[in-house]
Amino acid sequence: MLPLTYRARLREKIILTPHMRDFMMELEDPSTMEFKAGQFVLIKAKNPNTGELLSRAYSIASPPSEIHVLRLNVEIVPQGKLTPLIDQWEIDHAVELQGPFGHFVVKSGPEKKALLFVATGVGVAPFRSMIEDLLAKGDSRELHLYFGVRSEEDIFYRDIFEVLARAHPNFHFTLTLSRPGDGWTGSTGRVTALLHEASFDPSATDAYLCGGKPMIDDVKKILLEKGFSAQQIHFEPFFI
Repeated sequence: MLPLTYRARLREKIILTPHMRDFMMELEDPSTMEFKAGQFVLIKAKNPNTGELLSRAYSIASPPSEIHVLRLNVEIVPQGKLTPLIDQWEIDHAVELQGPFGHFVVKSGPEKKALLFVATGVGVAPFRSMIEDLLAKGDSRELHLYFGVRSEEDIFYRDIFEVLARAHPNFHFTLTLSRPGDGWTGSTGRVTALLHEASFDPSATDAYLCGGKPMIDDVKKILLEKGFSAQQIHFEPFFI
């Protein structure tokens, strides 16, 4: 049975970076959606110029407790078919959504004492939902998020994760830039470089990866070399 199709409206567009947006979609019919942290929805739209029907998947960045308004994190791809259209939508624009879809959710049982999340770019969206959900439910496991972007102008969600880290001692957030400017004082290099140096107990840790396929392939290799089993590494590649 296919997930439901929803009528929704764009209630807010948040410009995060020159190419990254959060779109707040208010559900109207049905007015609520039950989903699991990490799942995604399809935005369906018609190109007004060509009439072509378009459908693309976008992760829900808001936690499952927010069932009436969905936060969709979207990278605007200039050569893409749908995202340049979405970026032109005005507030109150009617939207057709279908979902939720996907099995990229937290599957780890209580025997796992730590969870490792590794993301690049828009791949962090499902992790925002997962981490906010886990912390809101009082999950006491050690949660580690490694988030990589290219430069200072590409940073987003930093304030959200830093607030969560201050409020929850079991949540640890590392932001790294692969091409930082001269004034950057934080971590540098790709997330893979940081993970080479990081120490985790593979017997007690599960890993969740989301981002471009090359990053996922590299991180999987690193974790396997550190003693993780393939069954402990969960991933969702983004193809843009």
